[in-house]
Amino acid sequence: MSRDGVIRGGGDGDLITPMTPMTPSASSLPGFGFFSSLGLMHETLEEQEEREADTKEKIRRSCPRSVIDDKLILTGLSLDYQAQWAVTLLKVLFYPEELPGYSGEKRSRFMSFTTTDEGTSLIADQEVLGYFEEHMLNMSLSQTALRCIQVDLSTFGLDTYGLVYSMCNPLVESDINLLCLSTFRTANVLVQDADLEKAMQILSLS
Repeated sequence: MSRDGVIRGGGDGDLITPMTPMTPSASSLPGFGFFSSLGLMHETLEEQEEREADTKEKIRRSCPRSVIDDKLILTGLSLDYQAQWAVTLLKVLFYPEELPGYSGEKRSRFMSFTTTDEGTSLIADQEVLGYFEEHMLNMSLSQTALRCIQVDLSTFGLDTYGLVYSMCNPLVESDINLLCLSTFRTANVLVQDADLEKAMQILSLS
């Protein structure tokens, strides 16, 4: 290879093949302004926290929310009678027309069924719990009525992180006990009935 970067063959003729430079030119590299335009170089931690706080406030104030009318009760389901309450549960979930006294009225309703190795629980209104025999339920002697604040999260994209936290954190900071059970589209924040009005004020004004 000669000094001019060309490979020359032997013999009478020369085979000339230009060499591609291995070092990129300055024009092929992004300038410093490219990174700063992305906001990656100048945003401080304080500015980032402030921006995130503004986003959370926007979410709290803009997400549609509603309160389920019914008061809810948390109860356990006795494993000794699983075969019996399982049939009732299937009717409640999928075949309500098979339930005694079913009116066919469609209304907003919340119910949650949870089971683990340690036990099984049900959160539902009094009408739903009334379909179960008393011996199937492990009811607390001091029942606390719960209310469900249902928040539609689809406005800001269902894959956006921190949406549920932005709803629950201001309530926790105000000493409101809560239970959050999310579906694909909604955050269902359960608070005690006595805290409902205060919780709604916090979510609207915080």
